[in-house]
Amino acid sequence: MKKIQIIPTRERIANQLKDSILNGDMKANSELIQTEVADMLGVSRIPVREAFLILENDGFIHRNKSRSFVVSEFTLDDVYEHYEIRSMLEGNIAFRLALSKPDTTALKAELKAIDDNDDAESFSVHNTNFHEQIWKLVDLKKHEDLVRQLWNRIPHLLVAESREHRLKANEEHYKIVEAIDKGDAQGAREAMQAHILRSMADYVARVDHLKAQDK
Repeated sequence: MKKIQIIPTRERIANQLKDSILNGDMKANSELIQTEVADMLGVSRIPVREAFLILENDGFIHRNKSRSFVVSEFTLDDVYEHYEIRSMLEGNIAFRLALSKPDTTALKAELKAIDDNDDAESFSVHNTNFHEQIWKLVDLKKHEDLVRQLWNRIPHLLVAESREHRLKANEEHYKIVEAIDKGDAQGAREAMQAHILRSMADYVARVDHLKAQDK
């Protein structure tokens, strides 16, 4: 029997608010009020308060002089920069990891879990696990800290809603692992960078699609 993957309510709320900020529904400098967000989403104030702290830590909102939460300015250029920096950092990690020829059994287990559970939430969980395990398998602590900060600045569940994206992404995951298993450091770097930059294109297309629907 497969384990049920559950995303905590605070993270669901944070992801939904990130989506709204990135697609322009929530404008820069607009104030966020806990009670209003809780009523809008039909949840209690506790997970909303926790979600606000996640958003603050990830740079999506900040406190103004009166200590109220307001939406930070977040542009498409920020999205491009996010993915481009991630591609360099994770490309370096994959390069170094391939040189060490690690045991990739756990990585392959995450990819099989994605294959076996064709839904956005499961993909989001196992996709995160896959990348996190790669970061941890190589001793590049500063790389890991930086890429983890970047990872949290994008609501990955948004693009994971596309089945086409999920299929392409996992196919790319297998290519990354194949290069690591072969000890092909440059191949692992290139496969990881191509994967992240292609994900960037999917993400931007998804945001554009949502904006078009709202018009």
